[in-house]
Amino acid sequence: MTDSYLAKLSIENNKKISYYAIAGWELSADKNFKDSEYFSNYVTTLAKQLSAKITIEISK
Repeated sequence: MTDSYLAKLSIENNKKISYYAIAGWELSADKNFKDSEYFSNYVTTLAKQLSAKITIEISK
């Protein structure tokens, strides 16, 4: 069985968008992907990490 998904994004002309596609496979080397709660937590944690604001400071 194959599942396909479509992500619909709201976009505006001349504005950047970004996205990060992920996938999990129940036959992965990480056996935890068989657990839907684990995968949900994984996605939530990853989203928080990806949305973290960073500051770059260059010293001379």
